[in-house]
Amino acid sequence: MRLRLFVLGLIVFVGLAGVIAGAAATEERPTLGLDGVQYPLVGEPVRVLISHASYPELERFQVKVTYRPNSDVSKEEVLPPPNDFGTVEWTPTAAGITILTAEAPAIEGFEAVKLTLQISVRHGGFPLSGLLIFVFSMLTLFGGLALVILKTTGKSPAQHD
Repeated sequence: MRLRLFVLGLIVFVGLAGVIAGAAATEERPTLGLDGVQYPLVGEPVRVLISHASYPELERFQVKVTYRPNSDVSKEEVLPPPNDFGTVEWTPTAAGITILTAEAPAIEGFEAVKLTLQISVRHGGFPLSGLLIFVFSMLTLFGGLALVILKTTGKSPAQHD
């Protein structure tokens, strides 16, 4: 009985050691993300995080932001290089679909790295253009309805009995 428990314990120990050694040997995949926010707001600063365990100099990454507000022509903004910890501050200037790109050149012993992240930047407040479109739609709908009623009856609303 003791021999069986010993063999079972040995098998579990060897299995766990193999899993731990495999996890330690697995190289971290490079990532690009935002610190603490999923959908940033226009005008509020956000910290961009670059994580790459094997690339020795994170400050070599060049970070670009490509804005596509309202499916308009895209415009690109280059951010300053990240610090030693792989972070850079960014303040979104336009709402809509935004693509963050971080690229690092190939250096001795390491391949070139390109990371992308597509995010949605929200308006910081209520968009005035949306309200104007809503009011224009309302006037068109109800104004057109009133015009149709007047044309079909031939009377103004005040003359109805």
